[in-house]
Amino acid sequence: MGKNFAGQNLQGQSLRGQNLAGANFSGAKVLDVDFTKANLTGANFSRAQAAGANFTNADVRGAKFHHSDLSHASFYHARTGIADLWGLGLLGVCFGFAVLTGILSCGVLTILDWVEAGNVSWGIVLATLGVFLFYALRYPWWQALIVEAGCCLAALGCAWGARLASPLVASTTANAPQLRDLAETATSVLFAIGLTGAIAWLVAVAVLSAAAIGLAGIISGVLGMIVFIFVAFLVAQVLAGGLAMAFALTATCLGAILAWRAIAGDPPLHLIRSLIIRGITFGGTSFLAANLSGANFTYSTLKGSDFQDANLQHVIWYRSFGSDESRVNDYRLKHPKLRGLAVTRRGIRGNFASMRLDGMNLEQADLRYANLERANLESAILRRANLRGANLRGANLRNADLEDAKTEQADFTNAKLDGAVLT
Repeated sequence: MGKNFAGQNLQGQSLRGQNLAGANFSGAKVLDVDFTKANLTGANFSRAQAAGANFTNADVRGAKFHHSDLSHASFYHARTGIADLWGLGLLGVCFGFAVLTGILSCGVLTILDWVEAGNVSWGIVLATLGVFLFYALRYPWWQALIVEAGCCLAALGCAWGARLASPLVASTTANAPQLRDLAETATSVLFAIGLTGAIAWLVAVAVLSAAAIGLAGIISGVLGMIVFIFVAFLVAQVLAGGLAMAFALTATCLGAILAWRAIAGDPPLHLIRSLIIRGITFGGTSFLAANLSGANFTYSTLKGSDFQDANLQHVIWYRSFGSDESRVNDYRLKHPKLRGLAVTRRGIRGNFASMRLDGMNLEQADLRYANLERANLESAILRRANLRGANLRGANLRNADLEDAKTEQADFTNAKLDGAVLT
């Protein structure tokens, strides 16, 4: 159990280098407190007044800053994101899914044996697979998987019921041959649906597991994928061997490929990435609804942090790492181009026309010859930015700070400069 500072007034004190893991600072007044190099893993700062606090080089992984005031706080080179314990839990879940992938491979083999034993036409199997793919492309993939899972279980149950009941029914009716043929056709379709569902879930579990391993970053991405494939392959070998191993290997390799595409941000796989990031950030550093206006995250590690509903006005993201693997709903961090600009401050000849950059901290950014026509830069910080030759025609620069900015040859035609600092 960590130390309890709940509700206390610690303003201006130095807690530099202290081990405060799991400490409770909820509702505390920690304005301008020095937490440099402190261990604050799992600490609770909910509703704390922490404006101007210094978390330089501090370890705040797993800490909770819900609804706290962190305006102008410094997280320079700080470590945020998932704590070690949560990371190990995620690793266990991921490799649990690897085991499940191996088991599902054996399930696919079993259903395949039923299909072959029942002389099911492969044309029917391909037709049901085509119907599933059509549904998955037309509707959200998760919805298609849920429907397919229900159809798979229902179809397998009905198929076995029909197979067991057909001899009894056939023996008591005059139309036995026709009824038997009808039952066999129905059973074939049902087994085909079951096989399609099993294959779909096998690939889906493989993709989710591989993406989770890659995004969590608990072990290096390539090594994690290799170990994941090996575990699924080994389970399939132990339980069934032969063809099940081939199913496991195929599914996990396909899962790894699709997972890498999801991690890279492919739009069709966005939901997979979003789902995994939610799981990762659940045990990570949370800035939920915190006031981070003017906070400094230079060189900090943000992977697995939660910035939902936080005030990110004028935040410094320079050279921070992992903001693209954090949970955010702020358009400035969600948009890849704006996120890249905030992190690198390099926008030479970039096209930002009509984009929303309001409230961004772009101090010393290199925006030479950038296209910012009709861009919204209201209240943006552009101190000492290089805007030489930039196109700012019709841009909204109300209350923007352009102090000491280089604006030679920049075009401000029809730009709105009410309240802007231009000296």
